[in-house]
Amino acid sequence: MTIDVAQPATLPILSHWIDGRPAEVFPEQTGPVFNPASGEVIGRVPRGGAAEVDAAVAAAKAAFPAWRDTPLIARSQVFFAFRELIWQHREELATLITRDQGKTFPDALGEVLPETEEVGGLGLGVAVVKRIVAGHGGQVLVEAGPGNTTLRVRLPARRTY
Repeated sequence: MTIDVAQPATLPILSHWIDGRPAEVFPEQTGPVFNPASGEVIGRVPRGGAAEVDAAVAAAKAAFPAWRDTPLIARSQVFFAFRELIWQHREELATLITRDQGKTFPDALGEVLPETEEVGGLGLGVAVVKRIVAGHGGQVLVEAGPGNTTLRVRLPARRTY
């Protein structure tokens, strides 16, 4: 089987997203992205290395203090906005999954929709809260009902001197 690979300059080139912006990518530092249904090369993806990892880690370390100091309600609004974007673009996302992974559209949509619940519901939050609380010797009880989820957090009493 011969695969016709278009010239790298004529294909869309994906990028790493580091420090709030796309990183510069040169065509010779990319690899092909194949449509699994046709074998056609539909784009190029960067081959990241140590420099990209170092830049991403440095950006994350620099951003963390501001994120840590942001009130919880403001941080949760970021996740709710993200959930809303996933919901608004669910069909586009499913189309991309179909193209990139060869899944049927209904299967791809079935992957996108639960993500809105994980991000916006308590799926993501409960796992994080449980880890944090367990690290302090406590426990989290989750009570789920129709349209309502309650978290009960139990922590040991601590004295401060």
